[in-house]
Parts: sequence; C-alpha cells; structure tokens
Amino acid sequence: MGFRTLRADEIECRINQISEKRLTLLLYKTARTDASLLDETVGPERWENDFKLVDGVLYGGIGVDYEGNGHFVWKWDAGVESFTEAEKGRASDAFKRAGFKHGIGRALYT
Repeated sequence: MGFRTLRADEIECRINQISEKRLTLLLYKTARTDASLLDETVGPERWENDFKLVDGVLYGGIGVDYEGNGHFVWKWDAGVESFTEAEKGRASDAFKRAGFKHGIGRALYT
C-alpha cells in the first residue's frame, strides 16, 4: 500500500531566493496534508503519531498499521524550529519528515 501523489492544491509554495536572473521556489506539504492523506489511505484508526525529546532534539514519529493487523510500522525524524512558532514548528516539521519516510510527498524532492 502506497500513498498517492499529492494534488496541486495540497502543495504549498514559497520564495526561497530572488536574484537578477533567477527565482527559486520551495515546494512543501503541511502537517495537515499528511494527516489527511493518512486518514484517506489507511483510515484514522490505523495510524498514530508520537513525539520524543532526545538530547534536546524533538523527534516525531508516525506509526502506520498498513495491514490492519495491529502491527504499526514506525518511522521517525527530527524537526527544526520555524521562524514564527518555535516548538509548534519543530513538532510540525518532525511530523512531516516522518511522513516523508512513509512516502508522503516524496515527489516534491525529485
């Protein structure tokens, strides 16, 4: 079971760099998009998330019961602070990165 490719309305965009001859954009997904796609693909009862602080680094994990047999596959990653809300941004980033490890939004990095 895999996750579908993100639709255009699920992809956010922001300017990364502007120069005289070039504009660089960053494409990204939100934590809400990941949660919605998890609900859509496996169902809200077959995934969960958790956070752990390890040596001052916040890790977010997503566990997915792909087979519906109660066995959750966990994938984890660390988050970085955002410019606006440090802790919330760190948790959101960790969640999105864990989602990427499950395959959500990988096409954004190609």
